[in-house]
Amino acid sequence: MAGSSVNMFRQLGSVLGPSIMGTLVTTRFPRNLQQRLVEAGIPDPEASRITAAAAAGGSPTSLPPQLARTVTTSAAGAFTDAVHLGLLVGGVVLLAMAVPAAVFIRHRNDPAG
Repeated sequence: MAGSSVNMFRQLGSVLGPSIMGTLVTTRFPRNLQQRLVEAGIPDPEASRITAAAAAGGSPTSLPPQLARTVTTSAAGAFTDAVHLGLLVGGVVLLAMAVPAAVFIRHRNDPAG
């Protein structure tokens, strides 16, 4: 019974972990990109249009070269920030689960061997 419980929680973590981290990355990336583009001096309506295109999988090839560089740099930073958040949440959950495991799981000394 304990083995099946362990397997169930392992399967649950294997499904929920990447799903939650992926959701965090895909929801934070457009927000981060919008913010970085506005900080780079791109007007808000243009930044919104670029962000919507990037979130839909578009590329900056149709943009003027200077704007394409700004968008590429901003997109890389926005994606890095979004992945960082996903990994940070995963690390916090890992620590939150490791503490009770370390406290409550005890090894029994078996005198027979």
